[in-house]
Amino acid sequence: VSLAHEDVAVVGALPWQHGVVRGRRQRVRCALGIGKALHLQIEPAHRILCRLHGDQVVGWCDLRPKSAVALRHSAVLGMGLLAEFRGRGIGARMLQPTLEQATARGLWRAELVVRSDNVPAIALYRRFGFEVEGTCRRYLRIDGVDHDALLMARVEPPR
Repeated sequence: VSLAHEDVAVVGALPWQHGVVRGRRQRVRCALGIGKALHLQIEPAHRILCRLHGDQVVGWCDLRPKSAVALRHSAVLGMGLLAEFRGRGIGARMLQPTLEQATARGLWRAELVVRSDNVPAIALYRRFGFEVEGTCRRYLRIDGVDHDALLMARVEPPR
């Protein structure tokens, strides 16, 4: 199944996904999976898992591999879930296969940045083995208000 650029625009409108899909002119390959998950492949190494509720995309999770030769074992995690769908275990159901797929592809370091006051997200990441590596002070500015963020990473032994 292929999605045209217009079909993918809704993915770009989800929270915290600024520019990951939005603005892409190419067609995106996808496949519907079990549990109403949509797998998008933007480029050979970059896949996005989207969670559907009916025809609506309600969440996404992706790992963007780094391109530098010395960093090809690592990727940056991004994910978001519409507010009304949080607290239902959907985040964990998106994160698990995303991390498994990354490990299978040789990506054994996953890192992310999360607002330091986002307690539910931090708890989710900790359950999946992420640890805080540092604090990014005044990292985010939302509606004129500065927020600190935590740099978190999950490191598995190389295979």
